[in-house]
Amino acid sequence: MLAGQRKNIIAQCGRSAIEMLGVLGVIGVISAGVTQLAGMATRQTSSAKAIVEIQDMADKIRALYSWKTNYRSPADILGYLKDQGVLRVDTNGAAVPPVGTSISVTGQRLTSAGATCGASTAGCHEVFTITFTSVPKENCLDMTAYNWGNYIFKVNGVLASAKDASGYPLLPMSKTQALAYCTAVTQDVSLSFY
Repeated sequence: MLAGQRKNIIAQCGRSAIEMLGVLGVIGVISAGVTQLAGMATRQTSSAKAIVEIQDMADKIRALYSWKTNYRSPADILGYLKDQGVLRVDTNGAAVPPVGTSISVTGQRLTSAGATCGASTAGCHEVFTITFTSVPKENCLDMTAYNWGNYIFKVNGVLASAKDASGYPLLPMSKTQALAYCTAVTQDVSLSFY
């Protein structure tokens, strides 16, 4: 090999600045995609955990009232749920809801369409309602896609589903259907269990 040829080969070793920018660009795109997937996985895990906690609450409330004929006059249900270990508490002893910023539980009589019963008892059911305030949109969407059993689902006080021929909600909804109800950044969500 001649000395001039050797010099030319050495000058061409390595990458140019443009080639390095291209490699860095590809790495950046891949990193952004991985970050997006990790965020989605974390959100789905959070929603799944919240759904399990809410279902545990519903089961404990049913057990508490299994010997009664109705869910009305729920004497400190939140305290009971705390004692049972299904509702987390902060350092001050306040309830920490699985989703949203606050939680309440009430007992009442509702129709299968979610309306409050009047003097008539026809078509009425004894239900307990767990309400969460300021639920993030993503959690709202995941909650509507879960099959809770016999329940009424409301978002901001509006029945969030179509009904079958008997007037019962058709749930769970698809994410596309849920988008019609879970529209805001946060919303209040109520689950009324039969």
